[in-house]
Amino acid sequence: MLIANTVTKLNCERRPYELSVDCGQVIRARTVVIASGAQYNKPNIDNLKKFEGQGIYYGATYIEAQLCGKEDVIVVGGGTQPDRPGVLVADREQSPHAGAREAIVDTMSRYLIQRIEENPAIEMHYGTEIVGVDGGRN
Repeated sequence: MLIANTVTKLNCERRPYELSVDCGQVIRARTVVIASGAQYNKPNIDNLKKFEGQGIYYGATYIEAQLCGKEDVIVVGGGTQPDRPGVLVADREQSPHAGAREAIVDTMSRYLIQRIEENPAIEMHYGTEIVGVDGGRN
């Protein structure tokens, strides 16, 4: 196993793909996953860090949906983020809500808007912005 090497070349002309690493070794693989990370636009809230991973998440994937169990969920964001409750949790037993600072028609593709509008389980809240968080453990 290689640890902490840099891929210097990726050859995808044929399978298996070939990755050349800086130590001179060539690794062959049928699949290459490039996990380059993500940078989240976190709101500027004083005690936000206290709640990260304790009910506040920066992804709206199947994993976060599992962490929320059957609790109500709200997703606040711009771009395509307000559609996530419908895409990810509306088919579960949660009551999804979506919040957006601006009208989503300005930032989201028509098919995503249609998914929200056609799902009666989603309650959309426009003009929504998180300005503070407070609470404790149950």
